Amino acid sequence: MPGLRVYNFADGSVRQLTNGPHYRPASFAWSARLAVAAVLLLSTQLAAQGIGTSAIRGIVRSDDNIPLDASITIRNLATGVMSKYRVREGRYLVQGLEIGGPYVIEVHRVGFVSQRTVPTTLNLGDAVEVNFVLKRLPVSLDTITVIDSVADLVRVGGGGTVTTIRDELLHKLPTLNRNVFDFLPLAPQLSTKVGAGRTGLSAAGANIRFNNFLINGADERLVNGNVSTGINGSKSIPIDAVKEYEVLVAPYDVRYGDFTGAVVNTVTRSGTNEVEGSVFTYWRSDQLARGGELTSDMSYRRLQTGFSLGGPLRRNRLHFFVAPEIQRLTSPAPGAYLGQPSSAAAKLRVTPADIERFGDLMEKYHLVPGSGGAVSNYNNLSNLFARVDASIPEWNSRIVAFTSYASTEDSRFTRSARDTFYLSAYRFTTVPRMRLTSVQVRTDFPRIAGGHNELVMSHLTDGQDFFSDVKQPVIKVAVPAVDGGIVTLASGTPETAQGRFSHNRSFNIKNEFSFSLGDAGDVVLGAQAESFRIMRGGVAGGYGVWTFANLDSLARGIPERYELRKDLAGSDAPLNGWQYAIYVGDHWKPAQHFELTGGIRADAISFSSHAIYNAAIDSIFGRRTDRMPRASLHLSPRLG
Repeated sequence: MPGLRVYNFADGSVRQLTNGPHYRPASFAWSARLAVAAVLLLSTQLAAQGIGTSAIRGIVRSDDNIPLDASITIRNLATGVMSKYRVREGRYLVQGLEIGGPYVIEVHRVGFVSQRTVPTTLNLGDAVEVNFVLKRLPVSLDTITVIDSVADLVRVGGGGTVTTIRDELLHKLPTLNRNVFDFLPLAPQLSTKVGAGRTGLSAAGANIRFNNFLINGADERLVNGNVSTGINGSKSIPIDAVKEYEVLVAPYDVRYGDFTGAVVNTVTRSGTNEVEGSVFTYWRSDQLARGGELTSDMSYRRLQTGFSLGGPLRRNRLHFFVAPEIQRLTSPAPGAYLGQPSSAAAKLRVTPADIERFGDLMEKYHLVPGSGGAVSNYNNLSNLFARVDASIPEWNSRIVAFTSYASTEDSRFTRSARDTFYLSAYRFTTVPRMRLTSVQVRTDFPRIAGGHNELVMSHLTDGQDFFSDVKQPVIKVAVPAVDGGIVTLASGTPETAQGRFSHNRSFNIKNEFSFSLGDAGDVVLGAQAESFRIMRGGVAGGYGVWTFANLDSLARGIPERYELRKDLAGSDAPLNGWQYAIYVGDHWKPAQHFELTGGIRADAISFSSHAIYNAAIDSIFGRRTDRMPRASLHLSPRLG
């Protein structure tokens, strides 16, 4: 087996590991240095279109079908950024162009009539083919012909199954949550129905943790868990900052890796030479709903507001874009409660007397019981996206720097379970957060046919903390139900919120160089290295769970069961390691309607830390807890 994904049933985390009986951390120190050196070497000596950009390619020939050397000028009319390239042996390839535009392409050759295209927009994953046929002149004249022929503008899509949600569609469709998961069901291979009360993404039936999420080509998925920050009530980036979503399932492009399900690539907006902005506010309330006997007596409030602003810091050279967004949501917790109207759909299965006695007995033990009344949940979101684009024509380079921050306060409480009634003290709050910062340098090499280099550096931190209304053990008592059977009364800090936390970070550096070999195709070479650190702490159930057969047993202090989980040392030991990738691919187009993409990708993972040695586990199970999997190479050939 070349690779293995390990699933932790305790916390649901997933990491891709490699085979081997054990691992010696010191033996891979050289490989980390080697991977970084390879990336830096590629970035300085070499120059594929990035996975978050577009490309223009084509043929320039004379009216008697002779390939021509010429000069190409491409101008982004929105930003004023202009780039010049050379046409060699009648072919050209320009990569690393921001999606959108519009762009105008001009071709010049002494002794021929110059030509200019009409403005055309570029979409994510497209390689727009623009072919020119130049007419000869006996002398050089200052004449430009504008071409507007569908035959001269051919859009070439990417490899694999691709669904692109473009700008014009994204901002016209209704969205309830202003979240990426409102739009992903438009891809027929995806499903967001992954379980009751959960938000996630399953591609072609794969697990929700087997996907990868990108922002402008930089990894955005959580370090521990391989999921997007937009799951379970959170949000990735503001919708006003998004230009396009691209969803790929089983792509055969070697540039894509670290997933077995789908890749969701988000391309963001950027500033232009015009100052543009928008402001929005959405408000929903139960006061706007129809009244009647089915109306709840609990309030529902949802406020979503934010703005976007972009423009030039220096025309044609430096542009900015910023988009903050917040949400404040208050909603009734599902389930029955004391004092609910008689028309309520959920019926109360315990008597008010049992709830009152349960609360009195808990106070006797100096515990906070909470109440059996109505409980409100809240979901507060804060998101910020900011981006700066700089053009440096002297270096034939463009620099993109952006930061994305997401924070959530999500309280969770429910009485939807039929056989358990929780008092309000059982409510807890999760606070997940993520910050991604990335710098990308895109450089053209005019002396190399189609030469383009893209260097991407990104730093990601994510974490999650749990806060409860009280800090005390869980008390569970069985009481008779009003409709027959048994119902459990429960109060205290939920097991999942008993002192747990997660703090993780990663640093990723990736470099891709691409160039054209003419009739032999377009080649891409790439290398990537990622350093990661995962730290999880706390023990679910660390405060204890007491279970009593009835209220009388609770009054006498005689439980039928007591469970307490303890950290015997080492549960918060960090997991440090590296992931590496190196790949080479070729895109060949032997005919107008036939393309072939192939290549090979090699991935590996290694660890530089380990858990502490537990002698008791070793003596009972014969397993050393300080041994880690040994690194091995995972090869992935691609052809399509």
